[in-house]
Formats: sequence, C-alpha cells, structure tokens
Amino acid sequence: MKDYGKAGDDGIAKTSRTGATRDTSANKPEYHRYFSPKTFERFGRFMLEHQIDSKGNYRPGNNWQKGMPREWFVSSLFRHYVEVWQRFEDGTLEGKEAEDALCALIFNAQGLLLELLLGRDVEE
Repeated sequence: MKDYGKAGDDGIAKTSRTGATRDTSANKPEYHRYFSPKTFERFGRFMLEHQIDSKGNYRPGNNWQKGMPREWFVSSLFRHYVEVWQRFEDGTLEGKEAEDALCALIFNAQGLLLELLLGRDVEE
C-alpha cells in the first residue's frame, strides 16, 4: 500500500521550482485514502451485473441517482444486513454471495445518503 502522505505540507501554500503555485492540502479530504481500489473495483463489477433488471431491461449505471423512496433503500439495506449478519454467525461470510451482499449494503447506504443529502424523499 502506497503512502502518499502530505509531504512538506505545513499548511502554507507552496511554489514549485517552475514557479507554479499550489494551495495547501491541509484540512482537505484525501479521497484516495478513504477508498480501496480492490473494493471500488468489486463494487463496480457488482453494479455492472445489476444493470439488467429482473424484467430483462437495461438501466444506466447512474439510474439510482434519479431518486427512489427512502423506504426502498432502508428495506433492502436491512435485508442485506441480515444476510451478512447470518453469514457471519454461520461462518459462511466468504465468496461471491457474501461479497454481493456487502456490495448491496454499500449501494443502499449510498442511495439513502444521497436522498438525505439532497433533502428529498421520493414518493412511491
């Protein structure tokens, strides 16, 4: 795992040898540290697998961002949480099905968070 660090960032804007300037990175999110490329890639594969709905229709990867009732996200989140919990208790929390359940948790948490951030609660 590479440690990018904030080398030489003492909270003061910096200037390179070429004269280019850059503001300090202090107190700014380091998004590349908050995600793992492995989990990001696995989640992407999960989403790709679910772009075809149960009726056989294609939906764009960002379809969920159009908005869904919060209840849909919460209901699905709990179903997948119980599945993960049960697998953990049974000692079967491994393999594709377990990974899919965890990806589904991430999806539903992300969808619910988006609804909260946008201050909307889409009607059914």
